[in-house]
Amino acid sequence: NCERSNLQKNAHEICGMITPIWWPTKEINPLLKGFMLIYQFICVLLIIPGSAMFFFLPLESARLLSVKYKHLRELIHQLFEHEDDGNKMKRLGQCIRYHQELLRLAEELNQLIKVLFGHVSVVGAVALSTIGYYMLEQYYAVIHIISYTVGLYLLCAGGQMIKDETSNLCENVYMANWYKDLKLAKNLKFIMQRSYKAVVLESYMFGDLDMILFVAIVKTTYSYLTLLSSINFD
Repeated sequence: NCERSNLQKNAHEICGMITPIWWPTKEINPLLKGFMLIYQFICVLLIIPGSAMFFFLPLESARLLSVKYKHLRELIHQLFEHEDDGNKMKRLGQCIRYHQELLRLAEELNQLIKVLFGHVSVVGAVALSTIGYYMLEQYYAVIHIISYTVGLYLLCAGGQMIKDETSNLCENVYMANWYKDLKLAKNLKFIMQRSYKAVVLESYMFGDLDMILFVAIVKTTYSYLTLLSSINFD
């Protein structure tokens, strides 16, 4: 495919490389080509772990918040198992402060994610469609589109996880044995009122980072790719 593309477009792309490289002349010294291939391989080994960690960190942070929200729900359910009223109120205050701290952590994560990844709602479909169009001619570009898609999925999955956990808190509080202590149940409204609005990871323009956005980007990518395939660039 590379050699045929060079003949059709009169280009000087070096075939057999990890990523495309264009050379000024048709011929290249085999030793120089081998050196460039080794250099690309070393760069891949250095870049991939950092890039993978870059996309896994939001998901791991979301998973950590999810575990903490589950812990908070367990603490709330345990409130009504104690007999001492003073101990109940003390534990309720701890739960409220715990919830406020989780909201602070979620908002801090949201601000960091928005700065680092908020642009994907704008450029995600464009990047995937252009890589996909190049993949139609050079099959080794599939590694790039797979990497970008997986990274985008991990990011949206983390946002969806936070949204689900925070939106389910109010329902879980309501399912507790609040009828055992109506006085204590009145104070749970502070947690329930704040839980009606789910915590989300925001993007710059088009919605929040969740699975709805992921599906929208994939559908838009297909539309852009179809448009590019119908255009003759020769």
